Amino acid sequence: MHTPFHSSLTWRNSVALFVLSVVAFICFAMMKQTVVAQQDNAARLVLVSQQPQLADSIAVAALELVYGATPQQRDAARDSLARAINQFEENHRTLTRPDLASGELPLTSSMSNLYFNDPFDLDDQVLQYLEAAVQLQFTSDPDLTPDMPALTYLLEQREGRLMSSLQGAVNLQQASNEAEVQQQDVVLWAAIGAMLLSLALVGLIIFVPLQRLVRQRSEELITTNQRLQGQNEAVGNLTRDMELAAEIGQVVTEIQDLDALLIRAVDLVRSRFDLYYTQIYMTDPNRRSLLLRAGTGEVGRTLMDRGHRLAVAPDSINGIAAYERRSLIVADTEASAAFRPNVLLPETRSEMAVPILYQDEILGVLNLQSAVVNGLSSASLPAFEAIAGQLAVAIVNANLFEVTRNAQEEMALQARRLTEAGWSDFLNAVDRGETIGYVYDQSGLKSMNHRPRRASHSVNTYSSRIAIAGTTIGQIQLTADPDVSWSEEQLELVDAISQQVARQLDNIRLLAEADRYREQADLALRRLTGEAWSGYAKQRQLSNYLYDGQKISLLSGSDSGDTSLPTLVEPLEVRGEIIGEVAVNENSDMDEDAPDLIAAVAERLSSHLENLRLNEQMERALNASETQAERLVQLN
Repeated sequence: MHTPFHSSLTWRNSVALFVLSVVAFICFAMMKQTVVAQQDNAARLVLVSQQPQLADSIAVAALELVYGATPQQRDAARDSLARAINQFEENHRTLTRPDLASGELPLTSSMSNLYFNDPFDLDDQVLQYLEAAVQLQFTSDPDLTPDMPALTYLLEQREGRLMSSLQGAVNLQQASNEAEVQQQDVVLWAAIGAMLLSLALVGLIIFVPLQRLVRQRSEELITTNQRLQGQNEAVGNLTRDMELAAEIGQVVTEIQDLDALLIRAVDLVRSRFDLYYTQIYMTDPNRRSLLLRAGTGEVGRTLMDRGHRLAVAPDSINGIAAYERRSLIVADTEASAAFRPNVLLPETRSEMAVPILYQDEILGVLNLQSAVVNGLSSASLPAFEAIAGQLAVAIVNANLFEVTRNAQEEMALQARRLTEAGWSDFLNAVDRGETIGYVYDQSGLKSMNHRPRRASHSVNTYSSRIAIAGTTIGQIQLTADPDVSWSEEQLELVDAISQQVARQLDNIRLLAEADRYREQADLALRRLTGEAWSGYAKQRQLSNYLYDGQKISLLSGSDSGDTSLPTLVEPLEVRGEIIGEVAVNENSDMDEDAPDLIAAVAERLSSHLENLRLNEQMERALNASETQAERLVQLN
């Protein structure tokens, strides 16, 4: 049976529980709102923090697009540029034009001033940056040039006002988040105080669970803040690494000598990333071993002097990277079974091997070592892979430059040899003298068939070489009074005349050689034609024929027709060789054009006879080939 006191206590407990429930509900709503606000602020901070990185990615992709060596590289760069542009634009739209219906919070007043008011106008800066990036994205490959305005604007903004404004937005958002966290902490503790006062009415019935909930929410907030700080730090480190990678890539692509390129690359990577040791291996022509081509410090020189090499096989970190064409990271060398210690590098605590690939072809391995455990991790891998890609392009370009230079030197050497041989044959002391020269003085032009004597040092002379393909074939020598000084214009004129004389002389020599070769070819052709017709005449036993106006009859070997009348004789000639003749007895009916007509007939007849002989020769060759083919078929 309940007493009045018990009923009163129950009533009071009920009221207290009701009040406590109301207070708890209000506090829970306030805490939930605080958590939601924290999450929204955290999400906004992530978006704001991504913008500098995306702006830098747009600039890097634009550089790769413009400086891409192959269509495949430019297509990949264009895809990367498109992705960065889309993400950059989407983040900006979410930040500046939130969808209030979906629950997105609008910008704070400070952020709104930063984006839409002077002096920053970050919204206009971003839109102009996107416009330049989109213009570059849709520019065709032939129109891509390093000096195009869109690329210049992107690179300027990358280091200029836009990047400063974006970083300012990050700092402002962080400050805003911290201020809101402080305000929300005040509200949170006020709610906690109210709950504590309410809990005093009912003791520990509700206080302990509520305290546990408050502690959990506080820990979640702390964890969220720590995670955001870690993300901001990671974004900053990645941005720094990518900037260093772009700087290193720009330097190495300007070096055309392969050895100098590799040495410069390892020194830059080691110094910029504060590493313990850096080296580059290159594959041999058979892709079976890795030869050390560059290493930093005294250790690198010692290993290169030893001819240090590794097998392209899964028995070392660098061998695995080359064999499997993938990057390999050893965060702690003491805990890794794949690590092979080097007595020359005792302080190595973490290591990374990045394959240098060009169009899926392994060129070598970039090896990096740090004296700090976890000094090389997956967070820095994108930067080093970008450096490896830029090294691959630079190595291929250096090899192509070396091949081109060797080919040019070989062509120049061959041209000099041919020029020397040509002029040696031209001035052969048979067709013409070994030296040809002329002297002009006040009395006129004289021929000089001997080599000029060397001028005395006391004589005021100037000599200009007459050279073809680097080979000196003569000289122009001027002599003046001792008190005359040569001006720069006069010497340049003499050198220009020497070049023109050299070209003209070589053209004359080439024409003379062409005439000589043509004469030799004509002589050989005449000889071959004569031999062919001599053999053909013996084989066919050719006879003479006579036409008397009525019929054609065969003449015997001693009969030459009617010789009592004057006769017009026109030879039958093939390539300068006489193979017969046409003889026509003259009569009173012939007009003055008859000799020309007979000559034309003889020329046509000569060509026709030669064609008949060649056709018959070709038929015999075809018959012989068919006979030989039938024999081969029978043998098989």
